[in-house]
Amino acid sequence: MFDGVDLWGLLSGLGIFLFGMMTLEDALQKLSTNSFRQFLRRSTNNAFSSVFSGIITTAIVQSSSMVSLMVLAFVGAGMIPLYNAIGVVIGANLGTTFTGWIVTTLGFKMHLSALAIPTVGIGCLLAVSSDKEKRLNQIGLTFLGFGLLLFGLDLMKTSIESVAENLNIELLRGWHPITYLLAGALFTAIIQSSSASMMITLSALNAGIIDLPSCAALIIGADLGTTSTTALGALKGSITKKQVAMSHVLFNLVVDLLAFILLLPLLPRIMGWLDITDPLYSLVAFHSLFNFLGILLFLPLLQRFSRYLEHLFVDDDEVRKYIQNVPTDTIPEALLAVEKEVCRLFIQSSEINLRNLKINVQQLTIPTSLKQDIESAFDSALKYQERYNRLKTLEGELVEYASTLQQGSLSKGDGNRLLLLLQSARSAVYAAKNLKDIRDDLASFRHPDRTGLSDYLNNLLGIEQHFYQHILTLYQDVEHIDKEDIRDLYDSLRKMHDAFSHLLYQESREKGISELDSSTLLNVNRELLSSNRQMIESLRLLKRSTKNLGHMS
Repeated sequence: MFDGVDLWGLLSGLGIFLFGMMTLEDALQKLSTNSFRQFLRRSTNNAFSSVFSGIITTAIVQSSSMVSLMVLAFVGAGMIPLYNAIGVVIGANLGTTFTGWIVTTLGFKMHLSALAIPTVGIGCLLAVSSDKEKRLNQIGLTFLGFGLLLFGLDLMKTSIESVAENLNIELLRGWHPITYLLAGALFTAIIQSSSASMMITLSALNAGIIDLPSCAALIIGADLGTTSTTALGALKGSITKKQVAMSHVLFNLVVDLLAFILLLPLLPRIMGWLDITDPLYSLVAFHSLFNFLGILLFLPLLQRFSRYLEHLFVDDDEVRKYIQNVPTDTIPEALLAVEKEVCRLFIQSSEINLRNLKINVQQLTIPTSLKQDIESAFDSALKYQERYNRLKTLEGELVEYASTLQQGSLSKGDGNRLLLLLQSARSAVYAAKNLKDIRDDLASFRHPDRTGLSDYLNNLLGIEQHFYQHILTLYQDVEHIDKEDIRDLYDSLRKMHDAFSHLLYQESREKGISELDSSTLLNVNRELLSSNRQMIESLRLLKRSTKNLGHMS
């Protein structure tokens, strides 16, 4: 029954096709990463634009994996919210169907041998005539990848035609559509390429081996099977990676099941409505159609869908929020992730210090959103020492991440920015350490038996409330503060602490304050001033990481 079947030709064609696709994706990624990264940043302001950008970028670069990796870096760095990232991912699902349209037009309506070999030859000439890092080399690899893709498709097409000549076609007919669905899902999960599944299915349809409805069921299965790549990659990934991967899995699962149950039985009628008679175009049109309808179904629900995923995957033990989601080879996003993580650390240090001083954040005249950030900086169940330990752990994670980042190709400017951010984090941790050292002293001053010291304690707490009121106001608009703002805060702070010391010197004998209590109050005043200075320094360095403010004397 299988005599004469060119199995090796089919496998060779599949291998060349996959290698050509990989070469094409790699070359396009190096050619267009920066431009498409900027395009995705600008075009993910809302759900609709996110979906549209996912469609366009994937249709152009022909790699939904590349687009997904970029989006994962963006959402990990806090550049776009999760629901917009999901929009890009489901848009990429439709964008990747353009491969079928291109190959159907070029691969089955034209003679590939007349196009593939010259394309490979031109690509090889361009690639070997320039250095690997040059743009011309990547252009050559783009031609090479596209030529190999066409050459592999030609081999698969020819091999499938030989199968049609030697195989009893009746053996492949009469199976239930769910059999084709499962076969498409399994095959795609094994070879990790929905594009290759589409090409083989188109070849089988073109050769008359499988009819159109069966091929449509295979493609629905392939669409489902392609989620295995994302799911496997997220098994040991970060929370954000799991959320994005699950969005891909759930979207494909829902859309593919609806397509199988509702649209597949109506396939002949749908193609009649669209006035498409060619079976090859009918198949790729069906593939695009059910993905498009899936987008229309999910688009109004993106925010609810993202909130569900955020509650589905939670890791209370994770001290990081951004850096674990962004690979260090995407330097712009990695630096932004570090900056956002340092900002978190600054807020966490503020929360710990306010808690230590027993100052209620609601007493501060700052924006409500900032109050909420401070109050949610830690899990409410965590005790003070646990919060402090998490603060130090986060700094350690930042240092480790920065060390890996520095091993890459950082520019001098990026290296300086990274150093400023790490120094900002160090200062914020020092600020918390200063207050931790006087924690017992503050508690002793609040003891009912030491009412004579309450006025001095309240004086210090008034200074601290004034300080955090001002520094958090500056932090809220950190990009627009200048040297004078920081210097004014520092000068007013120093005057208030100096005034407290002078007051204590004058009244210590008059009110009969013991030498031990006087010394302790002076020490507490000094540690508070030191902590405040470190917070100011942290803010100054954070500001300098974006615009150089110069050194404060």
